Amino acid sequence: MKHTLLLVLILLLGLGANAQTNLLTFSTTNAKKDAAVDLSDQFLDVQVPITITNVSKDTLRLRWRRVEVTRPSKWETRVCDVNDCYDQIVSSNIDSRLGLNAPLKIAPNAKSNLILYFLPFGAAGSGKFSIQLMLTFKPDSVIATLNYEATIRNLSTSTRDLKAESLQIFPNPSSDYFQVKNGSEVEYIELYNVIGRKVRSYTAEADANYRLNGLPDGIYLAALLNKKKGVIRTLRLQKKSERP
Repeated sequence: MKHTLLLVLILLLGLGANAQTNLLTFSTTNAKKDAAVDLSDQFLDVQVPITITNVSKDTLRLRWRRVEVTRPSKWETRVCDVNDCYDQIVSSNIDSRLGLNAPLKIAPNAKSNLILYFLPFGAAGSGKFSIQLMLTFKPDSVIATLNYEATIRNLSTSTRDLKAESLQIFPNPSSDYFQVKNGSEVEYIELYNVIGRKVRSYTAEADANYRLNGLPDGIYLAALLNKKKGVIRTLRLQKKSERP
């Protein structure tokens, strides 16, 4: 009898866990990226995104927790969700020690990106992290685990596109516009915020001023593109309004 009750309890717990997991679907639960980059760029980051979809009938409030598996000693990571792009020291969006209480809210049938940025700081190697998801009313019960992995290699001098390396954005920081220096091969520009959402598109023109009006202050990524080559280079741009 005791064995039967124990078996029933195990089955019920398993069904409960599956029911909670079935609240969400994912673009993948094992995201991997292999990137050949210029490691001399100390501001470089490699982003690995996973898209979460709420397939339930209710708005879900989620807690996430970043867990390190392995990384080179110089590497750091930061998590970006729809609320914010958090500092490297932040391992959870709900953390009383840091005064953080920012649940990830996803409406029914809505999607939301959860991006892990790998910051190599000049070091090649491979790193693995997991992000655990919990419902806020059960903040210690993991309903899903997302795995992020990046392998980052340095480009050799012979491999680098020297024209691409000469591309620059100025002024940077900027309050209202930017220009592209040495951008003869650039045909159009796409501007993304830190959570990977495209906020502006521009057709490239010689000596053009690309306006930033209407965008909030913060960090953006400017993808400089060519129809044949695709992304030639991605540069970081800071919008910083002038203070009176």
